[in-house]
Amino acid sequence: SLSRLSRGFESHLRPFAAGRPLSLPGLSCVLCVFSPSDACDLTLDPNTARRDLCLSEDNRKVTRARELQPYPDHKDRFNLRSQVLCREGLTGRCYWEVQWSGLVSIAVTYRGITRRGYDSELGNNKKSWSLTCHDDRYYARHNSEDTNISVPPRGSDRVAVYLDCSAGTLSFYRVSSDRLRLLHTFSSTFTEPLYPGFTLWTHDPSIEIRYSFISPTVMGSPLPLQSLRVICQ
Repeated sequence: SLSRLSRGFESHLRPFAAGRPLSLPGLSCVLCVFSPSDACDLTLDPNTARRDLCLSEDNRKVTRARELQPYPDHKDRFNLRSQVLCREGLTGRCYWEVQWSGLVSIAVTYRGITRRGYDSELGNNKKSWSLTCHDDRYYARHNSEDTNISVPPRGSDRVAVYLDCSAGTLSFYRVSSDRLRLLHTFSSTFTEPLYPGFTLWTHDPSIEIRYSFISPTVMGSPLPLQSLRVICQ
């Protein structure tokens, strides 16, 4: 029965730390435990936003503006790409979700990334890691090296990000209905706090930071573990 299956999941998952994937025999999915305490409250930093970006929704949404915004001069402001960083530097385990449209990149970076020139582009240097999202494809980038991803967006407009600094992993997932699909995992030794950041490539994209966890289900019924994630292979 489903209840017996759920109890079996719980008994298997108890020994596992948050964010650890677990494959169970006979299932075509990977189960992953994320603790609700890992959810991040993120806000965009106006001092980093290029002047063609408009922030709204209490600095949780960014769009390309038709006119340049009257932001003051600031040493942290990007001047080449339409980029913005969040205020919060992340350590430990952190989870957040992003709703996107158009052509965008979702990234994390060290605070010390340059703000001018080609090397300031998120994913084009050793200090940042990014996932670019478009209507028909995703690709990951670090230090100017691209990794094509075979999983298509398939109508999904949301990406989940899970950062585990102690484990040295940064994972991106496609969020679709009540399931996550792993897109790409970067492995690195993170030596500083990481700041979420975004690039808006075209004239009509948008990014909005979301916080809610998806409601996990198996075979159409909810599981008792709110932190359980079903990752389809």
